[in-house]
Formats: sequence, structure tokens, C-alpha cells
Amino acid sequence: RERARRGPLETQRLLTPEPVDLSPSDAALLLEHRLVLQQVGLLVEPFGGSTVVVLGCPNLGRPIGAAELVHAVLEKLAEAGRTPSREELADALLHTLACRAAVKAGDPLRPEEIEALLARRHLAVQSHHCPHGRPTAILLTRQELDRQFKRT
Repeated sequence: RERARRGPLETQRLLTPEPVDLSPSDAALLLEHRLVLQQVGLLVEPFGGSTVVVLGCPNLGRPIGAAELVHAVLEKLAEAGRTPSREELADALLHTLACRAAVKAGDPLRPEEIEALLARRHLAVQSHHCPHGRPTAILLTRQELDRQFKRT
């Protein structure tokens, strides 16, 4: 996040440009904001009709599908109702990446993976909630555990 706030994000050019079909209004909205999108590493061009072609994606350490990225950006553009800042768009991209990379309910984890996650938790600025506002941990007191197991 700090790297994204300091300046333009690095763009990873795609070997094969990826077309993304959109509604005419979404395509117009996306193309209207091309310059700010370039600052966050997303290169898009018109491809005919309401299709855009993604030529490059921000290099965020993990690959994100071009279509998923475009839809995350469109969601941010639509909710802002104005041209969002580079920082706001970068945050939207980082939230998308965080959601894709997150451990999901039911995912099997080895003990060393659990320990690594817990050890790195302090590195996150807002580690107590996910980007959607859900808690990442809860505190259970001894009394709460006793009550849950009907020991009171």
C-alpha cells in the first residue's frame, strides 16, 4: 500500500492483450479515465464496440485476471461518481488482490502456514478487518468459552 501511495505503480505488459466485453456505458466510463488508470498500472484501449483490450496490469506481486481487475476498477469509478484519485484506485486494486489471495473458509492450512500468517499479521496496517469490514479475529474470554461449552 505504501509503495502505491508513493508514486505510479509499475505496469506488467501482457504477452497477449486480453479483450474484456463491457456494457457501452462501462466501456465509456473506463476509457474516460484512461490517464488515471495508467498511473495505477492499468493500460486499456478501445477494441471496437463496447469491448476494451487490456494491454498491461499493475505489478502487485500476484497475478490478477484482466477482466476481474477491470470490473474492480469500474466498481470504484461507479461508486465514486467522479474521477477517483490515483490512491483510491490503487486501494481498490489492492483490495481485489487481497481478496483473491486471502485464505478462504475451509481452506486446508499446514501448521507452518498458520504460524507464518500469525507472525506476519502485525505487518498489516489494518489487520483487524478485511477490506470488506469483516473481522479477521475475535477475542474469546475464558468465561465466553465456558458459556459456549455449557460449563457455567
